[in-house]
Amino acid sequence: KKERVVNKNLYKMEKFMAGFAYGTTTVIVGQPLDTLKTLQQAGKAASHHQKKSILTLSKELYASGGIPAFYRGGLPLLVGGGLMRSAQFGVYGSTLEMIQSAQGGPTSRKYFGFLDPQVIMAGFAGGLGRGVVE
Repeated sequence: KKERVVNKNLYKMEKFMAGFAYGTTTVIVGQPLDTLKTLQQAGKAASHHQKKSILTLSKELYASGGIPAFYRGGLPLLVGGGLMRSAQFGVYGSTLEMIQSAQGGPTSRKYFGFLDPQVIMAGFAGGLGRGVVE
């Protein structure tokens, strides 16, 4: 019986862990691109005569600091992105599960033929969950 309780709790945490993985992945992939974009925009503002390509900036940034240079200042974004998406996914999934449990399962009723009211309500709850953390 104790094993069932542990499995049930892990199942509930799965939604939050999936959201955290999603949030951190977006930062890991996006941070280097944001860094390059910022450098390119700052270079254009500082000097209208110097327009460096993303490739040139990448080479210069890598030469000056290696891979860590692409992620400078990214730790707060990594943690924040993980927490926000964790709250969003976790609250959405838990709310949908709670609604479906209270209503005896997924609804067959759809608005305009495709909008599921249970999913809409859970989506609002997920957005609120993210908003509280954000």
